[in-house]
Amino acid sequence: MLQYLKKHWSESSSMKHRQVKHYGYEFDYDNNGVRYDSCDPIPKEFEFILNAIYLRLKWQPNQITVNKYLPGQGIPSHIDTHGVFDEYILSLSLNSDIIMEFRKGNYHNSILLKAKSLLIMSGESRFEWSHGITPRKFDMINTADGPDIICRGTRISVTFRRVVQNYENIEVKRNLYEILGCDKTTPFETLKDNYRKLLVKLHPDKSILSSTTAACAELNKAWSVLKDPELKKTYDEQIEQCDIDTEVTIFETLNISDLENNESEETFSYRCRCGGMFLVPKSMVDQIEPLLFPCDDCSLFIKIMLPNTNVS
Repeated sequence: MLQYLKKHWSESSSMKHRQVKHYGYEFDYDNNGVRYDSCDPIPKEFEFILNAIYLRLKWQPNQITVNKYLPGQGIPSHIDTHGVFDEYILSLSLNSDIIMEFRKGNYHNSILLKAKSLLIMSGESRFEWSHGITPRKFDMINTADGPDIICRGTRISVTFRRVVQNYENIEVKRNLYEILGCDKTTPFETLKDNYRKLLVKLHPDKSILSSTTAACAELNKAWSVLKDPELKKTYDEQIEQCDIDTEVTIFETLNISDLENNESEETFSYRCRCGGMFLVPKSMVDQIEPLLFPCDDCSLFIKIMLPNTNVS
């Protein structure tokens, strides 16, 4: 495994304190979520350790994060998000020993992770204790002969996690702006601040209740859309159309072929139940979005699905 990782390390990305490579699902550090569309599958070279994990825990990870730490590098204390990953977090240490710090309130434990050792976190250690690595080039350990100092080498950690079932298929039924406590006119920085505050409040690291996990996942889904200018623009257009649809009464949803073609005129037409007419200008058939047209004699509308409308 170590040989494989060294051979493919050029494909990794650099972060402030380390280099990182994801398999199966890519972890998004901006919104504590995952995405799989741009991530490499788990290589076959990992199968033997995956099989060993399953035999021990009856649990199969589907996401792997590989971190490369140079001497002097570390990682801030944290708890892996509950809204995305399930009950186990496993960390395989390769190439160098390291001290990992575990903290819960006023409690603090330093654990020596030897090269080729596998750390298994579950239950309280998974959900309530934070873990991190202090950035330094050596660690002090206690031995039978007294304190000793070990120098750090380049360390590779392989973290095994499983994305919670149906995370990718979470359907957010609420208005995304309502989830973040704002509206579409809210400045981006305010959106970001609201997201961070709500993440702290709703984050399942504060509670392992399933309702909190779902709320956190919903929050991350909303932020993943609203932080992206193109996705936000598309979403704004969708809710604007929905607002229009709820403010008017749609008589029928039609295709152009359902309308009467008035060859001598510049419009298509359709008879309303009141006896009036819906008139659709022929110049608008090149539009790419459904359009609403009013009756010329009552308050009803028809929605026209134009030929170039992209219906998903």
